[in-house]
Amino acid sequence: MHLLQPGCIVLIASFDDVPEHQFRISKVYNDDGIISGMALTGPFAGEYGEPDFDSVVRVIKKCKNQTKTNSGRVYPCGKKPIQPPQTLLNYLVSLSTLGFKRSAWERRILRGVVYINGVQTLNVDEPLNSYSRVTYHRPPWKEPLLTHELEVLHQDEHFFVLNKPSGLPTMPSQTFHEYTVLNIVRTAGTFSDAAAAPPQPVHRLGVGTSGVLLVATSLQARASLSCAIRERRVTKVYRALVKGADLPDAMRISCPIGPVPFPIGGGSLNAACPLPAVVVNSTSTSTDDTSNTPAPVGKHSLSLVRVVSRNWNDDTAVVEVEIPTGRPHQIRIHMAYCGHPLVGDPLYMTGGVPDCTIRAFPKRMREEEDMDTDEENDNGSTETNSLRVALPRDVGYTLHAYKITFEHPTINGKWVTVTAPPPVNVR
Repeated sequence: MHLLQPGCIVLIASFDDVPEHQFRISKVYNDDGIISGMALTGPFAGEYGEPDFDSVVRVIKKCKNQTKTNSGRVYPCGKKPIQPPQTLLNYLVSLSTLGFKRSAWERRILRGVVYINGVQTLNVDEPLNSYSRVTYHRPPWKEPLLTHELEVLHQDEHFFVLNKPSGLPTMPSQTFHEYTVLNIVRTAGTFSDAAAAPPQPVHRLGVGTSGVLLVATSLQARASLSCAIRERRVTKVYRALVKGADLPDAMRISCPIGPVPFPIGGGSLNAACPLPAVVVNSTSTSTDDTSNTPAPVGKHSLSLVRVVSRNWNDDTAVVEVEIPTGRPHQIRIHMAYCGHPLVGDPLYMTGGVPDCTIRAFPKRMREEEDMDTDEENDNGSTETNSLRVALPRDVGYTLHAYKITFEHPTINGKWVTVTAPPPVNVR
């Protein structure tokens, strides 16, 4: 059995599918840079760091089965004005809100999960008028179960700052409804009892991102903090584990970010959109200097990168990234764009573009995704994996919101800085 010896260099890698327990398997290097064994840190390590692998396996199996059935969700079907005469099915097909095809909407109507003004209907040709309000009542489905309380890093009467774990979404989606930060802070008495207004996260962290998350608990704080974020008066610093130990000590990455074609999820996804080279037309007689300037495809995005440490044995580095702009997946995109993608990121590859390779991912049940499919059942399939492209929600990387600095929402001139202890592999 391999032990963790004093003075060894240790590279930490976590189990991303069991974030609740925070135990980690470590590669142990000797002084010559050669892997000498494996060790474990966390609640299942022995006195000298030797792994209790039997306990680890039991915990993984237990955690994978920790789910609960939620209460379902009601979706308002579009804000598009109804222009009579129009039938229910035709109206639903005209919407892009949920992305279902005609056959999928027809099945849902016949199953009795579509309502008009709160009344169930089974008639696909039900006529609508301008006062009709259509809702889709999605049946309950299984979601993961949060097995521990969220850590509060800082709190006062107007806001609190959470340490969000990796794997927990901030806001509801088609896959997650109750297993979200928003639902937890609004239903747990610990957060909501003393709040002057329903707790509301004022910014988002990706599903795979851990760390500081700012939540307003008064209307004044919500308005003030949201305005500060829009005006870029909030400083957010992240830590990430990236590929390549040979990156510069500091970098300024300003590649625009915008939508690029993607095979699923609406047909596009945020990615790097570098400006094309300017081609000067020597035969042009125009005096307009802007005629040769290409229109930007993406939005201005800026990341300021500083190297914290390098691991030459594993060819990785820990970086600290400040993002004056906050585009979705900005750090993942920018680090990949400059040739140093996050270790374990299944989506963004070098160049900052999505990897559209079809690969095996853990299979999700059809009801969990609320899929649009012409198949009424899964034909008894026992496959545990499905072949698809990577999605933004897929984890495997380490990205941690390390520090946030902002002006207090009700006290002028008082600045607040909150940090969340980073995971071991990005310290």
